[in-house]
Amino acid sequence: AIMGSVKDQSDGIKSKWRLAFLASLVALLCFTITVVYNYLKIFQVQTGGGGGNERLASASASPTLRADTKGSGGEGEDEALEPYGIPIYLVDASSQSSGAVTSSLDYRFLASVWDRETTFKDIFMNATNNHTSHANGDESLERKLKSNNVTTILHTSPKMASSTLRQACMDTQQTTCPNLPPDPRRGSGNKQPQGYLTPKRLTELFELCPDTRHFCVKGGLPVIKNYTRFYDTRTFVHMFAFRKYEDWAISALHQISYRDGEEGCVEAEELLDDCLPHRYELDFEKYSKYSLGYFVNRFRQQTRRSSVDNHHHIILLYNYQYLDATLKQLNEAFDIPLLPGTESKVNSEKPKESCKEEKRMMQKFHDCFSE
Repeated sequence: AIMGSVKDQSDGIKSKWRLAFLASLVALLCFTITVVYNYLKIFQVQTGGGGGNERLASASASPTLRADTKGSGGEGEDEALEPYGIPIYLVDASSQSSGAVTSSLDYRFLASVWDRETTFKDIFMNATNNHTSHANGDESLERKLKSNNVTTILHTSPKMASSTLRQACMDTQQTTCPNLPPDPRRGSGNKQPQGYLTPKRLTELFELCPDTRHFCVKGGLPVIKNYTRFYDTRTFVHMFAFRKYEDWAISALHQISYRDGEEGCVEAEELLDDCLPHRYELDFEKYSKYSLGYFVNRFRQQTRRSSVDNHHHIILLYNYQYLDATLKQLNEAFDIPLLPGTESKVNSEKPKESCKEEKRMMQKFHDCFSE
């Protein structure tokens, strides 16, 4: 009986030790998961987001127009104007001159001069004064564009003729790609061309639609390694629209008022009180400076790993008000195909009424995202 009692006590002690050991393992696992999660969250903030759809966990980590000035790409670089080695080409289609009036400047310099009040003319003049502008075409740009058939990737941003572009891209897919399978979303009011959201699907369309030369994508949709399969036959021109930041933000607020009325305005202001982005247009991550910065940083990382070749990609910034004129100038100067439909202006006629507290809301927006 005594031996049995001792054995029971021993088994009880072993059982307690096992439970304590398992509890320690669970605690260690939870700690490890927490550390990894926080590391990934910090890494995501430093690199400018994880793909454009993920939201940052706290308002203090949200990107801002001013913080995006250096365009550091999460590499801890403090030199505000150290060249990135990524040229951004500009096309000024506001003049009536024949051919294309182009200029170029390094991405980091562009980011440093692009603030709340910057106009496209300001950027073009900065490029002209600090670099070289070219009337009737840039020779280095011409060499790149003449060497291969050009595929134009239009990186859309809301309130910058994005509806016009998406419609034009959907139409050109239907007319130039007989192999294109029906999009199951098309009949349900879908307003996005195929390949709009995912780079993998986009590169599949390059092969499926060899005669399609224009594709529209969301924001800073990045280049991936699959592009390299088409370097023998295509040069890619990535076009980003420019709109003055102040005007874009006001237009985005007008859109909320137009869509949801004053109730939507109240909801939007509640989000601004916590420095949270709106689910539609009033979201800094949907402004083209952020999209361009995200794209360039991802592209630079890929080129450093030799995953892609920057000689087969051209990044171009244009004034959204001159979308059709820009494409015509590129066609005349570099023989880049036109995109039918860009002469129309989808959803351009809308009431100009805005939220009752527009001035206060804009101040809150700028306090959160612009300084």
